[in-house]
Amino acid sequence: MVQGSQQQQQQSVAAINQITRNVLKKIADNTKRGSWANRMRERRFRLFRELIAGMPRPLRIIDVGGTESFWEQMGFIGEMGSGGEVGTAQQADVARQVDAAKKADFEQQANAVPQEKTAQHMDAAKKTGSEQRANAAPQKATARQKNPAGEGNVEITLLNLQPQQIRNPGFVSVVGDARDLSRFNDQSFDVAFSNSVIEHVGGFDDQTRMAREMQRVGKRIFLQTPNRNFPLEPHFLFPFFQFLPLRCQVWLLMHFRLGWYSRFKNKETATEAAKSVRLLTRKELKELFPHATIRKEKIAGLTKSFVVMTRKEINRPL
Repeated sequence: MVQGSQQQQQQSVAAINQITRNVLKKIADNTKRGSWANRMRERRFRLFRELIAGMPRPLRIIDVGGTESFWEQMGFIGEMGSGGEVGTAQQADVARQVDAAKKADFEQQANAVPQEKTAQHMDAAKKTGSEQRANAAPQKATARQKNPAGEGNVEITLLNLQPQQIRNPGFVSVVGDARDLSRFNDQSFDVAFSNSVIEHVGGFDDQTRMAREMQRVGKRIFLQTPNRNFPLEPHFLFPFFQFLPLRCQVWLLMHFRLGWYSRFKNKETATEAAKSVRLLTRKELKELFPHATIRKEKIAGLTKSFVVMTRKEINRPL
């Protein structure tokens, strides 16, 4: 009798999971043109364009946990490139910091033993996508691309746990930890940018460290993260997954293919995956970014995610 009940429960869970994989995965794929996730991302990026529209060039952006392919997808590559050399002392100082960071990263990678990944999207490094190459030295595109509209002269530093291969001018790949940006001086960047990363860096203390560092090195902030209270967990695409006890999350991950994950074969990696995401509430974001405006991104009247942004330069002690 008990065994029959357990089988019935498992069949019910399987049916729910089948719906989420076959339907929700299609509309939640932000790389798929026309999906609601992609449309939301494009609306969000228009907000970012408005933020930087009146900012003086050259413009320096640090993308914490970001990828070059994201900026390509958003159509921003045409606005990269430089109309001349960096002129101010502060900008030259930032360039020296980036060059020093790249040199340190190259030396570190030269002596590092490559480590095999055990699961997808386990931390911010794995968020960098299929383009990242674990054994490649950090790179900066040397060619300069002129923007016909005259809106160029933008440089984006991509900071990740693993180096990335750079294809376009205006990008720099640097290895680092979002919780420790000590290689960069205060307000080294015009904008500190991050898209769906802060929920992957660890517990609330780790998230606090990342938030402080972004506000320290960036004159302005633009950050997006999913809403913890949205019914559908965005990584596992399972209703209310974030509210389940850890043991239930691990059981689900070991028995079903959830969202963007394959089924896990052992308890250790399933536990690691379940712990790799900590979603934030609006109240927590306000605590982390007290001087920022927090905008709600909604679907069917429900807040799916938040955009944290500061339109004025951060000049308060944190």
